[in-house]
Amino acid sequence: MIQKWVAGKGSRSVKLELDGDALEVTGLSSADQQRLITAWIERHSEP
Repeated sequence: MIQKWVAGKGSRSVKLELDGDALEVTGLSSADQQRLITAWIERHSEP
């Protein structure tokens, strides 16, 4: 869902925060942003 939202924006910028860990992504290509966001989400999905 986040990737779809980011991909639909002309100026790509997103900030995610969970349990004090933040990821802010601005100005990267959609592919680079998707890789970073996916890695961040996977890291927080691990038990």
